[in-house]
Amino acid sequence: MRHPKLSRIVATAAVLAGLTMTAACGGNDGPEPLPPVTSSPSSPSTSTSPAPTTPAWQSKYTKEQIAEYEAALDRWSTYEQRSEPIWAAGKATPAAEALFKKFFLNAIGQYQTLQTYEQVEVKTEGTPKIYWSKATSIGDPKKAGTRGMSTVIQQCVDYRTMHGTQHGKPTEPAKKFERPVLREINMIKVGNVTWRIAAVDDRKGKPCDSTP
Repeated sequence: MRHPKLSRIVATAAVLAGLTMTAACGGNDGPEPLPPVTSSPSSPSTSTSPAPTTPAWQSKYTKEQIAEYEAALDRWSTYEQRSEPIWAAGKATPAAEALFKKFFLNAIGQYQTLQTYEQVEVKTEGTPKIYWSKATSIGDPKKAGTRGMSTVIQQCVDYRTMHGTQHGKPTEPAKKFERPVLREINMIKVGNVTWRIAAVDDRKGKPCDSTP
């Protein structure tokens, strides 16, 4: 997966805004706290918490599938957290290559992109703000077999919290990334191996709402 593109491509001394494989920031702030519950002297003070709600999209999946989705999402989030310093440094080091191999089915593309960034002095700092995440497809672990299973994660992300530079000078993001956009992440799991990143796509820059 590549960073959202800036106003020009690297080949023309332009920069990609930064690989969206960085730490997953929190979404919206939670609701305002409820006011304290008052009671008469004759009755004990009580308080209630709203029951957690299950997103509607989860209704078509089993508990086992939701557990796999959550594991895949956690794996992706871990990659974003651990890769952010790599893209901020913009150096194709052995440690960076090792990290890509740990999280990707095919790490060559990621490492080659990082090598290109190093050559043209591109760096990307910060993390995208994630408003929400959901699965659009979850494989059935009971039917995984030898080919394994896949989970497709869709997120609404805002790249405006990320900042790119080239030769130490700020770069401007492409117009399509000046608003929250949809990002799709394809995760693959074979056998008992942990989830791996197969592909990430945000190229269309399709806008999304901050609430699913």
